[in-house]
Amino acid sequence: MANCYTCWPEGCEAVKENRRYYVGDYGEIKGETEMMQEIYSYGPIVALIGCPEDFHTWNSTEVYQDKTGDKRPAHYITIVGWGQTPAGKKYWIVMNSWGTAWNAPEGGFAKVARGIDNLGIESQGSVWGNLLP
Repeated sequence: MANCYTCWPEGCEAVKENRRYYVGDYGEIKGETEMMQEIYSYGPIVALIGCPEDFHTWNSTEVYQDKTGDKRPAHYITIVGWGQTPAGKKYWIVMNSWGTAWNAPEGGFAKVARGIDNLGIESQGSVWGNLLP
């Protein structure tokens, strides 16, 4: 069996214990409401996003909002939920494939602005799939 790695922009390290999962079913969805309904009903979804340079080095508990307008499909992330700050700023809770070293304050997770198609997250098509062990 091949090694599985957790990676971030600076490098990778082997995962000591990995599990295999398979996709049982899948589909494509777009838009904030559809995405929220899918996550609520079936769990996390994968989204294709733009990936500007400051996203690579994001290291904050604040809500990430791209200022460059980059929506070029370049990177996949997993959306695991959503929320809203006390000030009313809506966000997606995303898990990055670069591992826990990325955005260390959140352990590889981040809050990404929701409802404004930030990074193209709501318009490029999200994929959901039922994972089977």
